Amino acid sequence: MDEEPEESFELNEDDFLEARIDNISVSNLGFIVFLKADGDNRVLPIFIGANEAQSIAIAYNNQIPPRPLTHDLMKNVLGMLDVEVTKVQVTSLSENTFYGRVYFKKEGIEDLDIDARPSDAIALALRYKAPIFVHKDVYESAAIVVKDGGESEESLPGESDDGPDPDTHIDQMQRLKENLRKALAAEHYEEAARIRDELKRFGAGN
Repeated sequence: MDEEPEESFELNEDDFLEARIDNISVSNLGFIVFLKADGDNRVLPIFIGANEAQSIAIAYNNQIPPRPLTHDLMKNVLGMLDVEVTKVQVTSLSENTFYGRVYFKKEGIEDLDIDARPSDAIALALRYKAPIFVHKDVYESAAIVVKDGGESEESLPGESDDGPDPDTHIDQMQRLKENLRKALAAEHYEEAARIRDELKRFGAGN
């Protein structure tokens, strides 16, 4: 597995922008979470896996799954250890792969932080209502402007100029949310597995 460049998580806090989730969408390339810094008209697209998209969408919409998902399980285990997530960061971008870190706090010990995929970090941040930060260099190098109507003015990482733009239309997003909700409520795991198999060819390493 690729390791994050060491210098990325030793940078000053002033080098980071606070961001929020602006949208969760799906395109021909796979699922995407869009982060947006306060006061900026651009968004940072990060490709994520189907499972992570489901986990992020559920927390983002304040839904409770009938069975705990992986990130719910992580939160439950951390709670038993009296540990909480205080913040998460998207720290660097290397060869179209985003890197992140999760910061933990436990009373009586030094604060801890670990390497994490941004998708996992964001899913945890939502469950703890913890802030999300993006390094300024990452935002400047990968953020894109989205025109009215949801079309991107620039190509996404891994997408050619002639390739498909992500469909960020609100109807598409609502369908994704509804499908996730129905899949959870009905526990249709075979159908979920079929969808995951179909998405494998897209690849989502973040």
